Amino acid sequence: MAKTAVALYDSKNEAQQVKDELTNAGFSRSSIRTMDSGDSDTVDTLTNAGLPRSDADAYFEGLRRGGHLVMITTDDDQIDLVVDIMDRYNSVNIQERSEQWRSEGWSAQGSDQQTTLRQTSSQQSSSQQTTGRQQAMSGNQGRSGAIHSDQDQIAIPVVEEELQVGKRQVQKGGIRVHTHVEEKPVEETVTVRDEHINVQRRPVNRAVQPGELDHVDEETFEISEMDEEVIVNKQARVVEEVVVGKEVEERQERVRDTVRNHKGTWQNFKDAVRHGWESMKSERSRLINLSRLCAANP
Repeated sequence: MAKTAVALYDSKNEAQQVKDELTNAGFSRSSIRTMDSGDSDTVDTLTNAGLPRSDADAYFEGLRRGGHLVMITTDDDQIDLVVDIMDRYNSVNIQERSEQWRSEGWSAQGSDQQTTLRQTSSQQSSSQQTTGRQQAMSGNQGRSGAIHSDQDQIAIPVVEEELQVGKRQVQKGGIRVHTHVEEKPVEETVTVRDEHINVQRRPVNRAVQPGELDHVDEETFEISEMDEEVIVNKQARVVEEVVVGKEVEERQERVRDTVRNHKGTWQNFKDAVRHGWESMKSERSRLINLSRLCAANP
């Protein structure tokens, strides 16, 4: 169901800012209209949109005094967003402002004359019904922007909260593994061999053997001494492993909270009046029977 939101502003800049933000929020520019003192059909435009004549006269007076009007027609589910945007830029509370103007001597052109003509009780009852319907169609009349329905009916939303439970990961702890190098002295016992040459002269008295004369010429003999020395070599070996892993455990956690919901009750006024009248007649009959019983048994 389409609804119309109207708001009055004291400056043109505020009205333009509201129009720009409504456009940025996704509303079509063709559905947004701004008015100023140069618009002569303001009252007809507002009444055709569903505003009461008294409110239309008040907005027209605001334009005549230099104000600027922003009006937008949109779906019912987007009207709260429209009113929130309008309230951000100091929209005029038309109820308070019209009361101020009336204290200064201003009177609406249409609504005050019609009020003076309502004299009979049936006309007064019709006025009360019309007033109640206008307040219901206004919806958020306590706010600065006025909301009206384009049909002779109202929609009362029944709101119910739903509990939505989700999960997110949070860090509760951890482990840090750091490695460092330590040095320690080690000892090993190794057997090494050293060679030493001993020269000895010993007397011999024997005949020359065949072939020994071949070595009578000068000749040099060399014999080497060999020693063993320790060679140190180091080789790294893996002797241990540190394994770091994680284990996942699942547990059940119960979440408790409260949610709110609207409960609607209604009562037919005609049924309530008829029930009250029938109760009154029943009580009257009971009292009459009681008085007759007392008279018969003094």
